Amino acid sequence: MLVLVSSAPAGLVVPGSAQHRPHRGRSPSPRLTADKPPALGFTFTPGGLLFPYYVGIAYSLKEEGLVSPTTPVGGSSAGSIVAAALACGVEEETVLSGLAALVEDVRSGTRLNPALRKQLDVLMPEDAARLAMEHNLAVGYLRVTPWPKACIVTEWESKADLIDTVCASCNWPFFFSRWPLVWCRGQLALDGFFSVPRSRFGCPPLTGAGGLPPERTVAVCCLPRVSLAAFAARDTIQPERRAEYRLEVPEAQWFSWALEPATDAELAGMVRKGREHARAWLEADSRPQAARRDRN
Repeated sequence: MLVLVSSAPAGLVVPGSAQHRPHRGRSPSPRLTADKPPALGFTFTPGGLLFPYYVGIAYSLKEEGLVSPTTPVGGSSAGSIVAAALACGVEEETVLSGLAALVEDVRSGTRLNPALRKQLDVLMPEDAARLAMEHNLAVGYLRVTPWPKACIVTEWESKADLIDTVCASCNWPFFFSRWPLVWCRGQLALDGFFSVPRSRFGCPPLTGAGGLPPERTVAVCCLPRVSLAAFAARDTIQPERRAEYRLEVPEAQWFSWALEPATDAELAGMVRKGREHARAWLEADSRPQAARRDRN
């Protein structure tokens, strides 16, 4: 089963394909319509336990006015967590509190699957499904049964449905759960990394109001050196991608934190580093400034 799935991304054609619809046949919720595409969208890659880096970037962008209530956001695996939190209007302090509780559970021996589900249930508002759809959230995962299919989810029935898709997106085999697969929408599923071509490294494609893709999609990646060939350098925020995105620790140490919980001080340092890299991206590119002015 895993051999079949691991080769799936090379043959997947996700951009431009029909997006995954809810499995129980409900009518789609009304969406805002638009005459022109959104200026910006942000899509986040997988990253394991380096999630705090994403928190720093995401909420810096929000503070700068670049993430509005309808800005398209998306992600896979760890990236889907911060994208969902942004889309559902969860405050940064609440996200960081939930992160601290999750990490403490993992340090105590709890598997990531139940630990994450517990915190998402606490963090997400009861109307999370509506908020996620209004924010044009996209979450990627790979459905394995009855046959492999890339799922880029943009509609949800409930808070529980949203949590299920985020957890499916986070399911790296034997890392997230003791089993290689998890259940999502009545089928077995794998990590969102497998839902798009390798050139996107797990970044799901985005659409805005009216189904129009953003004029510019920025990929956010917490892992240095991995290839994001689908995105231009100016549209990528990634450690060590440019001189402005330096890390203060050896890359081997940084990668190790993706797999094992870092100390509280190191987690806080990841948030600060994310904020620093978000500021560096803003300073290096004038177009986000123009998009921000357009919203004001």
